[in-house]
Amino acid sequence: MAATRFRHPSAVKNHGPPAGLGWTLIVFGLFFMSVVVFKDAPLALFGQLTEGEIVKITERSTMGSKSPRRAGETLSAYRKRSKEGGVSYLLGVRFTPAGGQPVEIETKATYGFSEQVGDKVQMIYLPSRLQGAEIYSLKQLWLPLATGVVVSTLCLLGGGLILRLRRKYRLAQSTGAQ
Repeated sequence: MAATRFRHPSAVKNHGPPAGLGWTLIVFGLFFMSVVVFKDAPLALFGQLTEGEIVKITERSTMGSKSPRRAGETLSAYRKRSKEGGVSYLLGVRFTPAGGQPVEIETKATYGFSEQVGDKVQMIYLPSRLQGAEIYSLKQLWLPLATGVVVSTLCLLGGGLILRLRRKYRLAQSTGAQ
């Protein structure tokens, strides 16, 4: 077995922070910012409020097991067998936009929802995009908006900082090499 030769850390070439990480963070930041700018912000800033009613609640199970649910198997037995996964809920909400016909949409319920079929909820919608309506609440509208702003800002700042540090490092290396 050949002995590996120890190299002192100063002998190892350092190229500075990885540019790929910086660009990746910038791309993620731009993606999250586009979601905020084109989806969440217009709804929050320009949406119209109306009252809606929950007409159905659909439970969706995601399981870690790749095998399908067996015939006659209860959902709790399937969950126990798969040992992973979770449950999410889709809320079917019917509302009537100003001067229009009733519309029924499906929206994902946020964690810890307590609504039941028949409950009245406040809805926010854009007249040009009725299917993009959301339940007007802190968890359904404002939390995703705030999360998108924070995540996109951190990604853009982090990516920009990494690229700036890399540029400074490379400039220092090129002037030090001469």
